[in-house]
Amino acid sequence: MTVSRDSATDADRGESYAIRLRALRDGYRREARDAERVAHLRLLTFVLLALVFVAFFARWTSRPASLCVAVLLAAGFLHLVRRSLKLGLRLRFLHESIALNEEAQHRVARGWPSLSHRVWEPAPADHPYANDLDVFGASSLAQLLSPVSAAPGRTILRSWLSRAATPAEVNRRQQAVSELAPRIDFRDALAVHADRLGKGDGQLTALQEWANGSGGFVASRSLRWLAVLVPVSLLALGVGQLLGIFRYPLWIVPVIASILASATWRRDLVRILGPVERVVVALESYSGMLQPILAEKFQAELLTELQSRFTEGGISALSAMRALLTLSRCAEARFSPMTHFVLQSVTMWDFHIAFFLARWRGTAGLRLGAWMEALGSIESLAALAAIAHDNPQWSFPRIVENGSRTFEARGLGHPLLPAASSVRNDVLVGPAGTVLVITGSNMAGKSTLLKAIGLNLVLAQMGSVACATDLRTAPAALYTSMRVQDSLALGVSYFMAELNRLKLILDAADARRAESSPMVLYLLDEILNGTNSAERTIAARHILGRLVTSGALGAVATHDLELFSSAALSPAARHVHFQERFTESGGMYFDYRLRPGMADSSNALKLLELVGILAKDTSTFNK
Repeated sequence: MTVSRDSATDADRGESYAIRLRALRDGYRREARDAERVAHLRLLTFVLLALVFVAFFARWTSRPASLCVAVLLAAGFLHLVRRSLKLGLRLRFLHESIALNEEAQHRVARGWPSLSHRVWEPAPADHPYANDLDVFGASSLAQLLSPVSAAPGRTILRSWLSRAATPAEVNRRQQAVSELAPRIDFRDALAVHADRLGKGDGQLTALQEWANGSGGFVASRSLRWLAVLVPVSLLALGVGQLLGIFRYPLWIVPVIASILASATWRRDLVRILGPVERVVVALESYSGMLQPILAEKFQAELLTELQSRFTEGGISALSAMRALLTLSRCAEARFSPMTHFVLQSVTMWDFHIAFFLARWRGTAGLRLGAWMEALGSIESLAALAAIAHDNPQWSFPRIVENGSRTFEARGLGHPLLPAASSVRNDVLVGPAGTVLVITGSNMAGKSTLLKAIGLNLVLAQMGSVACATDLRTAPAALYTSMRVQDSLALGVSYFMAELNRLKLILDAADARRAESSPMVLYLLDEILNGTNSAERTIAARHILGRLVTSGALGAVATHDLELFSSAALSPAARHVHFQERFTESGGMYFDYRLRPGMADSSNALKLLELVGILAKDTSTFNK
């Protein structure tokens, strides 16, 4: 049984991100200087343009010459405005990229308090393993998986973390992750826009509901004709009056018609335009995510398949999102009351936008959900790629369908611990019908090992690299009972809560006896610790006996050295243990090395003594 320790990962990847951050900050400073120069030139050009107009009207120079200079200055001014906007967007992107790479440094070092992104909501209380293994929440596996920010990506990554994929799908994801891992610039661009998109999750939900809705009043032919006739007749009547054709201001008639139509269908217009008029930033981010995805050339089957979804049916997702963005910006005219009143009265502005939105919804609306799902899948794969890139000493697990029903790992470590402090152990759980019994003193590493097994199995069956030199496992349904909590609200005691949990595991094991079903792999920490020792041993042996008989396999951490001494359980048990070490000064430390056999020592009294609870002479209260 060998033990290894990561030593280079933190330093290597930390230095890699430090170099990248220096380059990004240098680029930001250069762009900032360029932006400042462009701003000064823009101001100078505006002043010169104003002086030329003064000279033009004051006849200080030849009017043709002044007009030519004015045209040139105006063109230069517009160019500088455009350049300034581009530099502003570039500065924003660099600033956000710097923040993301700083966070990546913290992820490599497992600096949980410095991770700024949203904490993932806990899993339901009855989930088979998520709450016991810190899959969600603060300082969790989900938080380690890069800043997945947008709602589609978070939804999909959550599903991947919550249930195992098929071996075939795991293989497809591994190929995609392997291809994306070195593409840091692509992943950064995706993450920056996804982070912006995540800030508009509520608006995107409303947008998706709108996209899947019905056409409403915009299908009315009479309204379409009215929207065309109003501006055309207004223009014709206005020109006619200027030319003296009409004596009276007949152009007022189409204006009144437009105002009456707007008042009549005001609620419908609000219903149609409301979901799209406030999501400009979200749509910009959507387009920003699509652009690098469509520009990349992928080789992995899963990536090419996801990429192709954005052009299915001859409809480009990028073009459709840009068109919707333009319509959304046009709808924002409603936020300027005076401007909007003039536009609406003269052109029936909102009606035209509504007609275009109806057309967009009819052609692209029903595809929006599929595009979101594909975006979420690519973002989730990029998150797995980030873990693969940040942890080069981790490896892709092998999901073996036709081999022995075991979980076997060399150099297994806890993925949430800093690499420099993570001790790696060789671990074998299985074959079916056996139990890995882990004993040892308090704080020696028993629970940590259970979590390492569980978390790496989760990583393996979602298509990620795992914190192991080599990991081989059969497809497994993972169940745990490690962090059971009582419930005062439901009137459930700790003991009853644990029984319910164990019943869930037993039912799953009984249901999966068939060879074709994924094996049940269970992880139990101090089974039935909530009752007296005599009944506890009898009940625990019964439960473990049923698990062994069902063909399940698992690992059990326990202080009860007699738990597996019965004739029925002893043949199924394989014992390993951790040990503590003592210094010459009386202190204690742990090396977290996994050793074969059963533990032969305990440190409870020593720990009580070290914290000052127990005196060295314990005879007084033991008489």
